[in-house]
This record gives sequence, C-alpha cells and structure tokens, in this order.
Amino acid sequence: MSLENIPDDSYEFDEQIEVRDDFRKQILILRHGFTWAIKLTSKEQSVCYYRVFEKKTFREISNILDMSTHRAWQLWKNGIAKSEDIFFKSVDQ
Repeated sequence: MSLENIPDDSYEFDEQIEVRDDFRKQILILRHGFTWAIKLTSKEQSVCYYRVFEKKTFREISNILDMSTHRAWQLWKNGIAKSEDIFFKSVDQ
C-alpha cells in the first residue's frame, strides 16, 4: 500500500479543503446564474444585462430597447423576483 498521495503536513490538506469549498461556491453561483437566465424572458434578459453588467440607468435602457422607462423598471423587478425565487429555493434544499 502506497501513501504517496497523502499530504505531508496539515497545511496542505487545509489548503485543499479551502480550494474545494471556493470551487463549490463558484459552481453554485454559475448554476444560479444559468438557472436565472433560463427563467427570464428575452426582454427581461436584455434589461437585466444592461442593468447588471453595463450599469445603465432605466432611462438609458428604455432608449436602447425602445420602451418606456416604467416598462424597463417592471421588467427589472420581474427579473429580480425570479432570481430571489431561485436563490431562496436553493437555500432551503
């Protein structure tokens, strides 16, 4: 029986556990992001993209997507509500 794969000191083992936990958190975030994107309509995806990644205001988004500012705000709120559903369902599991 070979023991070559066992770390020599506990520091390496703790570091590997920390890396594993970070990786799991990143995978969970990706999973939530993909699930959220799938549940959004195309208009909600567009509004959420401009709001989150481009840091645009609702007025700028409404000009880009040719809709009223109120409609852009409604789509944003719907998208956020869907993301909250995804997040809180995963916390319960």
